[in-house]
Amino acid sequence: MKNTGLLLREKRESSNLSISEVALATKINPKILAAIENGDTENLPAKTFLKGFIRSYAVFLKLDVDEVLRIYLEESGGPPPAQTHEAYAKPSTEGGASSPLPRRRVEHENSSGMRTAAIVVIVILIGLIIGVRELIEKYQREKIVESAQNIKLIPLAQPPAPEVPQAALDNTNAPAAPAPEIKPVESTPAEQKTAEQKSAEEEKLAIEQKKAAELKKIADDKKIIEDKKSAEKVAAEQNKIEPKTAAVKTVRREIILEALDKVDIKFELKGEVKRVSLGPTEVHTIHTDQPVVFDFSDGGAVSIILNGHDRGVPGDLGKPKQVTIP
Repeated sequence: MKNTGLLLREKRESSNLSISEVALATKINPKILAAIENGDTENLPAKTFLKGFIRSYAVFLKLDVDEVLRIYLEESGGPPPAQTHEAYAKPSTEGGASSPLPRRRVEHENSSGMRTAAIVVIVILIGLIIGVRELIEKYQREKIVESAQNIKLIPLAQPPAPEVPQAALDNTNAPAAPAPEIKPVESTPAEQKTAEQKSAEEEKLAIEQKKAAELKKIADDKKIIEDKKSAEKVAAEQNKIEPKTAAVKTVRREIILEALDKVDIKFELKGEVKRVSLGPTEVHTIHTDQPVVFDFSDGGAVSIILNGHDRGVPGDLGKPKQVTIP
């Protein structure tokens, strides 16, 4: 890995590029880029991912990708890389005939012809299935019509009429019998007096029940008011004895500043102004329970991690940035 990293580093430095600029362009973590250049195998990812990172790095620096991968595989003990260019057939010069198509184009035309043939076969099969289905439905409809024509309708038997007695027929013209006369029932004076007394007693009882219900409601309302006043009095006494105190919660924060390139940082902590200068991949950690205001000389050269959550780069590369963390 040392030769591979040295080749990449020399090309980057000759192009006047920093690790942070390469990281922004290739979307590769600056720690991994620094580890590749330094040959730090302990901080490198798996070989499958590492090979892709080296390829992207070489493409960005406009190096020979096959040569860079060959050097890397020689150092890591892997198989040589496959050629990245397609092989084409040699042109024929006999009889002045034109050169044949490339192998990839011929294979593409063959696969296109096979797909077209498969589509035609599928369309034919679908047409056959639809035709057979319509033929079967036609035979079923004709069979139903023939069955309906062969059905014979059988008339229903009429029920016999009920027999009427001869005596009823003979008395049809006879005059109707007169209705019995209903005489009104007259009550005696004693019964009328008893009914009036009963009605007066019922009315008196209803009045007494209504007064009793109103008195009960007044008593219940009075009791509710007294209970409410008593509860308010007890609550007021408790508030005097045990005053409420608001609990003050403090939030502890862990702020990690990870430099992607050289950056100067100024911040105020507990009334004291502090300054920190960090180089590439250097880290500075702050523990506080108060808001902090940071002034970065380069907003794109530092990454902020708050309580374990990566908040990323706060500003643009090469431009100062002020950030407040509550």
